[in-house]
Amino acid sequence: MPQSQKTLEFLQKLKDKGHWNDDYDYSEVDYVDNNKKVIVIRKDFKTKHLMNPSSFLRGSKLFLRNAIDKTEFAKCVIRQQNDINFNLDDFIYISDKQKFKLRCPKHILAISKDRNTFLVVELKKGRVSDNVVGQIQRYMGYVKEDLAEPHQEVKGIIIGSEDDLKIRRALSVTNNIEFYKYKVNFKLLQ
Repeated sequence: MPQSQKTLEFLQKLKDKGHWNDDYDYSEVDYVDNNKKVIVIRKDFKTKHLMNPSSFLRGSKLFLRNAIDKTEFAKCVIRQQNDINFNLDDFIYISDKQKFKLRCPKHILAISKDRNTFLVVELKKGRVSDNVVGQIQRYMGYVKEDLAEPHQEVKGIIIGSEDDLKIRRALSVTNNIEFYKYKVNFKLLQ
């Protein structure tokens, strides 16, 4: 479907302000006004994101918090890490439409295909400290008590850009939570 004149003008404004990003696919943008969110695709992950147009005009980027399918985005982030040996292909995402919901939408909840293991994934934007261990344990406890059967296991993954001594010490006494670092690469365009 061809984009409307309004959409084309918005995209040109994005270019003129220097916030156009060649890593994004703007083909699904349908601009109405600055209050109606638009869909932008992140090419490297092939993930769709809902963004407020005014955020784009201020230079905002596509991250997990605005991803339409947070599970696929998380899987892409995890798969980009060479040292991560956790096979997410063995897990099925439990969508918000199903009964199983965590009380925090930022968490990703999955269950193994053999239905023996639940997985809670916590993604953090920056440095991760020991308080995140308590946070993910709280949600894992919720899954264990309210969702899991007695034979089912609950595991956790924390993903952040940096760790510290506190989280390393907290994780050293847990056996069902793993921590992974991510790196974000970006380029400046003129």
